Formats: sequence, structure tokens, C-alpha cells
Amino acid sequence: MLAKLNDLELWGADIGNAYLEAFTEEKLYIIADPEFEELEGHIFVFHKALYGLKSSGLRWSKKLHDIMKDLGFLPSKADPYIWYKENKDGTKYEYVAIYVDDLLIAMENPKEMIDQLKEKFKLKIKGDGPLEYHLGCDYYLDPDGNLLAAPRKYVPRS
Repeated sequence: MLAKLNDLELWGADIGNAYLEAFTEEKLYIIADPEFEELEGHIFVFHKALYGLKSSGLRWSKKLHDIMKDLGFLPSKADPYIWYKENKDGTKYEYVAIYVDDLLIAMENPKEMIDQLKEKFKLKIKGDGPLEYHLGCDYYLDPDGNLLAAPRKYVPRS
């Protein structure tokens, strides 16, 4: 609704391998098993967060927090995963809602932000573009131009 009222484009995007983008602060290592063939017995030290570690979500959240601040966004007081900033001419706000590694972007030029995430921060962005599917829901415009959400994938047709 905010996007429509403020004449903003609404995009969705997913950050691929999100946890692997964050560095771990813990000492994490493994001793290679026989599956590693000639490397068996070697010690591997991990510097990046891994899926399954208790701290990986926190590390990824912190990294994304730093990226959003670097892009000029501020976390809202009501929900720290809703970010906002004034547009370039200061006439309205632009928004990014985050759920782990899924982004919902309401901006005048969302492609510009996606390009920055790819080029400046070297994130692997997939599924970016005008909002069609996000967090299990299909999104589409009705004939009057209203945005509608439908969890068609999960609701059987009768």
C-alpha cells in the first residue's frame, strides 16, 4: 500500500547463500575425513558462517544490518527488519522489508539498489524484479491496479 500511495516500484529479491556471506567470530575447524581423499587428516579452518551453526543467523543479520546502514537506510522503531530512507529529492520515503535473505523493496529505482548489492557488496542476488512471488504468495494487480496477494501454491483449487 505504501508503494502505491507513494508511486514506488515494488520488487522482490532473494540473496543466495546468505549465511556464507557473513564471517564467523568463533574458531571453527574440522579434521578432514576419508571423503576428502588426499586431504584426509588435514585441518580446515572456516572463516565464514555456515548453515546449521547457532550463530550463523546472527552473523548474517549483522552483516545485512551494516550493508543497509551503508546504503543510507535506517531501521524502523516498530520493526528492525523494516528499513527506510528518504528518496533522492527528499519528498518521500523508500522502504526495504527483510525476512532472513528475502527482500521486499519499495523504491523509485529498486534496480539501482540491487546493482549496488551485487557490485559494491558482491552479494549473489537471484529472483530480483517486479514483485510476482514472495514468501509463499503470488502477487498480481487486479484490473483496477490494486495489488493482491494469493497463496495459490498452498491452497488447492476446487
